[in-house]
Amino acid sequence: MRFGRRNKISISSAALDTSGAENGTNTDANAREYKNAERDPEKNPFLQRNVSKPTTDLDTLIHLIKGSFGTGVFATPFAFANAGMVTGLFGSLIIGFICSHCVHILVKSAHELCWRHQIPALGFGGIAEVTFREGPEKTRKLGVVVKIIIQVMVMIIAIGVCTIFQVFVAANISQVINYYTDSNIDIKLYILMVSVVAAALGMIKSLRVLAPFSLLSNVLVLASVIIVFIYVFDDLPSITERPAFMPAIRLPIFFSIIVYSLEGINVVMPLENNMKNPQNFLGRFNVLNTGLAIIVCLFTFVGFFGYLKYGEETEGSISLNLPNNEILAQSSKIMLSIGILLSHPLQFYCGVEFTWAKLSPKIEKRWPKFSGTLGEYIYRLFLMLITTGLAIGVPFFDALIGIGGSVCLSTLGLLFPTTIETIVYWRNWGKWNWKLWKNILIFLFGLLVFVTGLAGRFLVTLIIAYSDKMDCEIESKISVRNGTVIENGDLLTSDGRIYKNGTFWYEYNWWWICPCLMPGPCIRTCAETLRNETLIEIWDGINSTSVVITDHFNVVYDAFCLDKTPLVGPEVNNSYEFLSNGTLVILNDGSNASMGQSFRPEIYCVDFTEELQLTAYECYDLRNEKKDIWVDVILITNMFFTVLAFLAYQFLPETKTLHTQAICGYTASYFVFSLTLIFYYHNEFSDVFIYIIQLISPCAMLASFLWVTVMCFDMYTTFRSFKPKKCSIKFWQASAFAWGSPVVAYASCILWNFVSLVLTSEAERTTRLNVLDKTFEDTLPVFVYVIGATILINVGLLVSTSFNVFRAILEGMRNLQTSESRIQSSDNDVKQFLLS
Repeated sequence: MRFGRRNKISISSAALDTSGAENGTNTDANAREYKNAERDPEKNPFLQRNVSKPTTDLDTLIHLIKGSFGTGVFATPFAFANAGMVTGLFGSLIIGFICSHCVHILVKSAHELCWRHQIPALGFGGIAEVTFREGPEKTRKLGVVVKIIIQVMVMIIAIGVCTIFQVFVAANISQVINYYTDSNIDIKLYILMVSVVAAALGMIKSLRVLAPFSLLSNVLVLASVIIVFIYVFDDLPSITERPAFMPAIRLPIFFSIIVYSLEGINVVMPLENNMKNPQNFLGRFNVLNTGLAIIVCLFTFVGFFGYLKYGEETEGSISLNLPNNEILAQSSKIMLSIGILLSHPLQFYCGVEFTWAKLSPKIEKRWPKFSGTLGEYIYRLFLMLITTGLAIGVPFFDALIGIGGSVCLSTLGLLFPTTIETIVYWRNWGKWNWKLWKNILIFLFGLLVFVTGLAGRFLVTLIIAYSDKMDCEIESKISVRNGTVIENGDLLTSDGRIYKNGTFWYEYNWWWICPCLMPGPCIRTCAETLRNETLIEIWDGINSTSVVITDHFNVVYDAFCLDKTPLVGPEVNNSYEFLSNGTLVILNDGSNASMGQSFRPEIYCVDFTEELQLTAYECYDLRNEKKDIWVDVILITNMFFTVLAFLAYQFLPETKTLHTQAICGYTASYFVFSLTLIFYYHNEFSDVFIYIIQLISPCAMLASFLWVTVMCFDMYTTFRSFKPKKCSIKFWQASAFAWGSPVVAYASCILWNFVSLVLTSEAERTTRLNVLDKTFEDTLPVFVYVIGATILINVGLLVSTSFNVFRAILEGMRNLQTSESRIQSSDNDVKQFLLS
């Protein structure tokens, strides 16, 4: 464990020796020793801390408030809009209390472990490692695994939050500048400018030096909140005008926003480890409770009155409800942006601190010139380049980090603290085991937040990805610079046109109008313009009428219909008809294979030849547009785990096991699979390249599932008996199984197709040749069956392993209780002997 700038503390195996826990020879003795050590000031482990620039109680309080006081406070009114006045008020207070309690028990458990093992300081991952190594024998090997999981989650949060901060600051600044300069500079340039300032602040390595920046950030964000309240309390409506409750289906969004806004647990332990007087962190009116009470009350206050003011019109951030053309509102955005920018180095510090502590010794051995301060500056600059690259190059990153935040923060903030306290105090859960029952209830609540928050975030992601607005941004939109919204909600443009309410939106100082949002059916075209004389036959259920296509449909140009197959027209000999809602129906294609098949306007586009003959194409990229989004999601999320798994395997000696090798193999295989889908769905390549992609994609997909099988088998063999045993499988054997099996399966499919082709008649051979051209579609069902069987095997191995672990834990607890009873009996015998 590393804290400060120079001091390095390692957790010795002697300090964590729990060998006597199995037979009970030293359990009570150690417990009494820890209790006595707690009362002995000379054994205070905090006195052994050697922090070069420790923070005062006030510095820590400022940083603690800054850790949660950011963009989340402006999202709480939207959370109330998904819960109602009563549910939002009491729900936010209860969730705030639970989150605060979990932070409290985490720090309390850390202090208890420091006293027991005389360790000066512990990070979040170190707390989990020591805790699990203290527990029953079956949990001890999980210490390193849980530690890595926690560190990965903390790193994901740090990188994600820093990336979102850059995007948020750049977007606000660009809106204000574009409003006054009438320019339309790309937001990516603003992100680059913001990243320069963020990189300079990210070079600060001391929390003591960062304290003034956090204080100024808190002041600016608070000033922005005050300006928001100036607008909120102007003509505030009655509380009876807002619903007290909302449908339960909207609660997941409420849970995820409140937990995401309140949780700053990733900054808690770094702050506590750098305190001059860490014993002042806990207490009734000390740093932790004071800071969390201020945060919870302020967030609840903003959420309650923000929703009371704007109701269902509340935006995702209440700052968006402020008028864009008023200087006071614009100053609020500027102060908020500067405040968020100044809070960037605190979040960045938490991500750098524990990772550099692990990387520094390795770098010092391999590259001595880059050790010390120079190496740390290079590493910080490298992480800044990653965050800036994600901010510029990754679409939907805000939605993705919302998903990651829901997963990581609910796990770090609710699930792990309760588990840690349960194991740390498992010898004394209090009267009627109240600590155990309390932690079980909080753990179940954490699972509820995890599941509902994840579902809510996925729902928000889908809404963002597939909304009509996003469709229009991708396909076709009309941009209007000068427009005014009139009293009935319609948009009146400077050239006298009127667009109905609901068919337009305002973004980047432009009005955007979507034809597909206007009344009437919408149809896509592969040509930018259609001739006025172009006619199309429309069937209304009774009569067939020839109409001009632009008169009957709202036409949008689809520039992304690249991978397409002709449905009607000169190339295809069939009969068809268009319904009045734009649906294309195939009546007869000659083979009766597609007779009666219908195609929605969303998945085909029309074009016309020079002779004005209609041609319609099925657009595979439109039919598979959900795959496009999910491929991006899979690739981005998997990229984190691929890099972090590789770094963990390279720089952590304790992780050089088959299980970690299997994790690296899984992430690498899944990354290759995601990358092949990106190439397949998003780009246009030659047929040879696409054919190679089709060969690699299913093999990589199946390999990822087989690597999971290796992990499950490793856990099964390790925990099959009471004493854990190392799996006998070598890495090369696992690699041959995981990567060789898909190749064998694919080769078998190709061989089967070839044999089938030879056995077919000459008349059918042409059709079979066309099938062979689609190797990916031919072999995919086979891979699906193999993957299904693999999933069943993995589930069986996991269930069996869980049963073995649970049985071993119960047996270990029974042995400990028996040993404690024997020790107590021996003590009584000794007392009776002495008395006699």
